[in-house]
Amino acid sequence: MLLPLIFQVDVPVHDQWDLVPAMSSWCDGRLPVNEIWHPYGEHRMFLPRLLMLLMGRASGWRIQLESLLSSLLLISVAALIAISVVRESRKWKRNIWIPLAIISLMTLAPNRAEAYMWGWQLQVSLALFLTISALILFEKSQNRLILLIPALICGFAASISFGAGLAVWPSGLLILLPLRSKRSWIRAAVWFATAAGVASVYLGSMHETSGPITLEDLPGIAFYATVFLGAPLLTYAHRLTVAGIYLTGVIGSAGTVLLAFLVSGIRRSGGGNWRFWGALGCISIFAGLLAGAGRSGLGAEQALALRYIPFSSLLWISIVALMTTVKNPPFTVRLRKTVLWILVLMVLFSSVHGIYYCRRRMEWLEPVPQMLLDGRYDLAAPRVLIEQRKLQHLCELLRYNRLSVYR
Repeated sequence: MLLPLIFQVDVPVHDQWDLVPAMSSWCDGRLPVNEIWHPYGEHRMFLPRLLMLLMGRASGWRIQLESLLSSLLLISVAALIAISVVRESRKWKRNIWIPLAIISLMTLAPNRAEAYMWGWQLQVSLALFLTISALILFEKSQNRLILLIPALICGFAASISFGAGLAVWPSGLLILLPLRSKRSWIRAAVWFATAAGVASVYLGSMHETSGPITLEDLPGIAFYATVFLGAPLLTYAHRLTVAGIYLTGVIGSAGTVLLAFLVSGIRRSGGGNWRFWGALGCISIFAGLLAGAGRSGLGAEQALALRYIPFSSLLWISIVALMTTVKNPPFTVRLRKTVLWILVLMVLFSSVHGIYYCRRRMEWLEPVPQMLLDGRYDLAAPRVLIEQRKLQHLCELLRYNRLSVYR
């Protein structure tokens, strides 16, 4: 939570400006439900946009509050995963502190700087928290069927927060395996039916903002997904030119293969909760494919965006958990230690890049509030990534409602 407190500049940036008309309507006493429900690109962001409107009106739209809430949600995600790590480690009498330290680093590292610093990315943190909650509740519903209800609610809420939230539905199928009991079949039927219902609701009117996917798009989507998965370890790959992008894709592919190998080996040995950790890793894989379906046309470099790191990190968190918390993990002790050290060092290097991003972002945006107050829209527009005339119009709405820099 220190990053938004130290580096935050209280001004809307890029997509955040699209919230201004809805914010203005809300200040006039009308909650624009239809507007915030409408698809935003390939996403439905109903819940985060609703939260932003509520906090914006209550605070005069202090952007820092959105960033602080996003940070709090990421800490909550770290706590949920830590509880699962402790429970699994104690079950098999494994060392608790090593996996806790590594997984906490991977969950909270500054390499996800956009999720910390850009209030608009509350959508990512909220969807991630709801996705993890849904997965945990769904796993526990095996023994307490009543928990299936909150699991479904969290899954639906994640799906209308950010596109990657849809990954919870296919990932949850791994928890269902094997379908041996009547209760398992009931859970499977309810999960499938709800997933189908959510998909139909999600895709309704989506054709207005995005076109169909063709066979020609699949290689690009797959490559985008591999770069997405490798990004937590190499967020600075774009600085290495094209070779860096391909290297990130190779790392993402290797992580996917490693996860499959670990899940398969532990499933055969019966010495760990391979279903939950496998499902957690699958969230990253499906999130990458979903992001690729909507964004691959922008180029694979876009998959390195720091805002995606909270979701793509789940692959590596799952790998660490499967190598450190289960009874009989594959590989020798020396090989496991080598892999863990490599992961830790790569995350630390990526975190340095995240802190550098925060500092540069602050320096770039620091003059903007005064520029807006002085009416220098020509200077402010390129810094907040919005067209000048649109910026001027939206600033008039902010000034009228005394929001953001005009409060």
